[in-house]
Amino acid sequence: ARVVEDFAAAARRCQEGGFDGIELLSHSHLLGQFLSPLVNDREDDYGGSLENRLRLTLEVLAAVRAAVGPEMILGIRMTGDELESAGLSADDCVTVARMLAETGQVDFLNILAGAPYDDLGLAGWVPPMGMPSAPHLPIAGRIRQATGLPVIHAGGIADLATARHALSEGHVDLVGMTRAHIADPHLVAKLMRGEEERIRPCVGLGACVDRVNQGKPAVCGHNAATGREAVMPHVIAPSDTRRKVVVVGGGPGGLEAARVSALRGHDVILMDAADRLGGQLLLACKGRIRRQVRGVADWLIAEVERLGVEIRQNCYAEPADVLDEAPDAVIVATGGWPTPPAIPGGDLTLSSWDVLSGAARPSGLVFLVDEAGGHAAAVTADMLAEMGCAVELVSPDRAVLQDLGPTTSAVALRQMARDGVRLTCLHELARVEADGPKRIATLRHVLTGKTVTCEVDHVVVEQGLVPSDTLYHALKPGSRNLGQLDHAAMIAGTDPFRPRNPDGRYWLARIGDAVAGRDIHAAVYDALRVCKTL
Repeated sequence: ARVVEDFAAAARRCQEGGFDGIELLSHSHLLGQFLSPLVNDREDDYGGSLENRLRLTLEVLAAVRAAVGPEMILGIRMTGDELESAGLSADDCVTVARMLAETGQVDFLNILAGAPYDDLGLAGWVPPMGMPSAPHLPIAGRIRQATGLPVIHAGGIADLATARHALSEGHVDLVGMTRAHIADPHLVAKLMRGEEERIRPCVGLGACVDRVNQGKPAVCGHNAATGREAVMPHVIAPSDTRRKVVVVGGGPGGLEAARVSALRGHDVILMDAADRLGGQLLLACKGRIRRQVRGVADWLIAEVERLGVEIRQNCYAEPADVLDEAPDAVIVATGGWPTPPAIPGGDLTLSSWDVLSGAARPSGLVFLVDEAGGHAAAVTADMLAEMGCAVELVSPDRAVLQDLGPTTSAVALRQMARDGVRLTCLHELARVEADGPKRIATLRHVLTGKTVTCEVDHVVVEQGLVPSDTLYHALKPGSRNLGQLDHAAMIAGTDPFRPRNPDGRYWLARIGDAVAGRDIHAAVYDALRVCKTL
């Protein structure tokens, strides 16, 4: 009874606060847990039969409607199928939806699917990369047909084409696109202006939902302004002074630096050593669990081209190449490079880049040693498995992929399980020796120091990157700020450049992996912080 009244009191506060409507959360929350046979083991009037398990929801619904009156919009977010053999079936959920509709107290239903009581269930509800797009639309459509109530659906609808399909095929009346708006809060405005192709896409990086489920603030993996609007702009203001900016490096950091600088109104030259823009994104999208990440590169490339950035590919920029342009500012986004592990026989190993780039084609039994705990090892393991290798993932951590959030790690771990990847934790690579075409790998337990030796066909190492910063250090002496940035200003969102060299001719900054091996978000965040006031 206390819980029922608490729902009603919360609804009254919403109404007094000026809201037009409210939505009661059932799916996987308290009301949904009462409803689900996966969770509800009660033997009183609130357990057992479907009607009993729905009792609390009906009591809450009646109390809330009484508290807010007949005019306020009231909906319920509920499951249309828990997709578990012992959970709520699709037929159960249709029955529940009809019972809710028959009360006359519900104005709409928000239909989801799945049972997010573990990490993989959560991934099915809020799908990261490696999951199908909008797989549960037919489930929502069935509830709509059964009840006649307006139906909302949100669950992996990341783009307007999918949204149009959901509406035109009669599955739903309204589409929820939460993460799509986290990626681009101006999604609707761009659509209304006829600029649909300029919408920054959600690719399921998971930096939003995974961080929330770890108790951290939500950010977007490739829109660094989201969640930082007090200090970081979504709309880049033009500069009062037009400058010449040279950006070196065509990965996510360099592309974002070029984009932001061009939006400032500057003349921008982007130099990249490769024949294709995208940097490490072209490696990250390999395999089956992270292909959507290519969308980050595609959007950034389209934007810099649209903004008129001068792009020079196959251009390994030397200091003279940069200085010949007489730049007002130079942004070094040259990334990093994998190096062999500093152990005996380290030169006998391959890097994850060797595998993902196609430079190496391993076969047989492969030890994949992961010192980083992120997505790179998961993608590499998937790629090796696709090649037909037998893979053993070795990590010095207590668990593999420990730097990944719950949804992204669950999808990656499931793929590795399907691929038959063996997992060995708490071991580090101590030595590699050649035995003809074979490799003798020595692993050392990180807690006991005990070693074991194994014969394998190849050893692949993922240990992050060493910054490719030679160009940056060569340009430092001639820069106005000696390559230094004011970190407090970067955090505060103000101009990070300070004059330190009276003879300097240009501002200089390095960003992304050219500073230290990190991730997509760190690179684009660096670029935004450095270039938005340039």
